[in-house]
Amino acid sequence: MGTVTARVDDATIERLETLAKETERSKSWLVADALRRYLAANAWQIEAVAEALAETRDEPVKPAATPIPKNADRPAEPAQAADKAMTDHGGIRAAWEAKIARALDDQR
Repeated sequence: MGTVTARVDDATIERLETLAKETERSKSWLVADALRRYLAANAWQIEAVAEALAETRDEPVKPAATPIPKNADRPAEPAQAADKAMTDHGGIRAAWEAKIARALDDQR
C-alpha cells in the first residue's frame, strides 16, 4: 500500500477531523474512501468519452441537411438559442449513477 500527501486548506482539515471523530474512522480511511469514489466516478466519465469518440470515428460524417450560410445572423437572444440546443442528459446521468453504484458495491 502506498502513501499520498496532499495540501489541504485548514477548513477542510477541520471538517475531516470532525468527520473522523464522529464516524470513528481514521482520517486516512476517509480520504482513501473519498479518493476511491472520486476515481470511480471520473474514470467512468473518461471511459464514456473515449467510447463515444470511438463510435463517432467509425461513422461516416453526414453533411448538414440545410447548409448554414457563412454570414448567418446571430440570434437576438443567445441564451434562448443555447437553451434550444441543449440535450436532455437524464438518461446519461441515470446510467452514470448506476455504474457508480455498481462500482461502489464491487468495492465492498
